[in-house]
Amino acid sequence: MKFFILIVLIWSTQANLPGGGPPSGQNGPNANGPLSGANAGAQTNYTGQELVKTRKKLKHQVCKIPDAIEEPVSVPINIEVHFNLWDFDVDESTEFLHTHIEIVQIWQNDAFKFDPSKFMDIDSIQCPITDIWTPDLYLVNSKGDPFKRLHELSNSRRNLIINSTGEVRLMDIYTFTSSCDLNLYHFPYDIQSCMLYFASWEYNEARMVLTSSNMKHSSTNVVPITSDFETNSIWTLKSITAETKSHNFSDNGLYSRLEVTVQIDRNSRLFVVNLIAPCVILSILSMMTFFLHEGTGEKIGFCITILLTVTVFQQFTISNLPRDELPYLAKFYFIVQVFNAITLILTTITLANYNSLDPPSKRLTKVIVYKLGPLLGVGPSKRNTDNQVVPMKSIAEEKVLPEDMKVSGDEDEDEVMDELETRKAWSAINRVLNRFFFILVLVTVFICFVLIFIDFDA
Repeated sequence: MKFFILIVLIWSTQANLPGGGPPSGQNGPNANGPLSGANAGAQTNYTGQELVKTRKKLKHQVCKIPDAIEEPVSVPINIEVHFNLWDFDVDESTEFLHTHIEIVQIWQNDAFKFDPSKFMDIDSIQCPITDIWTPDLYLVNSKGDPFKRLHELSNSRRNLIINSTGEVRLMDIYTFTSSCDLNLYHFPYDIQSCMLYFASWEYNEARMVLTSSNMKHSSTNVVPITSDFETNSIWTLKSITAETKSHNFSDNGLYSRLEVTVQIDRNSRLFVVNLIAPCVILSILSMMTFFLHEGTGEKIGFCITILLTVTVFQQFTISNLPRDELPYLAKFYFIVQVFNAITLILTTITLANYNSLDPPSKRLTKVIVYKLGPLLGVGPSKRNTDNQVVPMKSIAEEKVLPEDMKVSGDEDEDEVMDELETRKAWSAINRVLNRFFFILVLVTVFICFVLIFIDFDA
């Protein structure tokens, strides 16, 4: 019995201590329910049911006032717009900019002012967007639906937040598709500036002024904008700024327009590895054709293969760019194609000489083999008294003939030997011509590339 009385005394003592009392769900300090923002500390003396009733009363009083759907009385209406860029992408072929951006619109409407002390210190309330006047803000250069207001473009139906001071705040996230005038002349070393134009169709500058929320803390009209985006595999964000300008849309006077500039820098390393470096390698391989012997029979096929490969690279690059733009990379590919074609033509000339049945003239042999050859480091090291090429070890002595010159029973071996000597004479000339063509193409390609990059930097 004494033990039971002791338990009752302990329970009654704890009930009278601070923090004790009835359990959650009954009237008491712990029954206030969830609170919002800075009001949590001030509203701890109210119950959850009282707060719900007070919020309903405040919402009905503020959101259902007769002038709620009308524009604010004070003019011009100052609309502060806050931007936060989350992500973007650029389509070069269509010149479209796709942005994923958070926009907060803030304006003042004195009709919504109320005294928080009369509503349990509640200083903000949410109202349906359909019951309150909102600015008719449009994305002028939209490629989606330019005749829809911003809040009509959003799939979500968010509420407006109204403070006791009469400040109205509309927050939402949008995905825009807008036009962007791209300058791809220096692709892939280009820096692009894409614009987003926000304006009102109904209210001119005398009735509505658009500003960025950062302008009130800046002495200039161009202010930076916050962004959670930094870089991706293709683009790096250099800067994003907002500027308010006056624009004449019609005869109804000037209209305030907020211009957002998104400046991005292309990550060129990816394109250098995938587009430019392979083309340079193919150019070097194309010039290696002059070091192949005519007897291999693969020189023409090698040149044609390289020419087709460069053409494929060029078509892949141009297909991803606007049709009215000619970047420097296209000129680079064009020069490579031209010199590959020239290499193919020169290779055809040397092959025609190699397979010719008529021996070269002595004058041609003297000029090319004995005069031009030593200048290029090619040609015979000895001469006979007749200024003719010192014959190599006769193939007839070795009793070995090329596969295409095997002697059949109906052919005269002397004719075959004459044809072999003719081919040997043309081979000596082709050695000099191949070296000359290689140096000519190499120097010309180098000069063209230097001129291109000088003009590129200018």
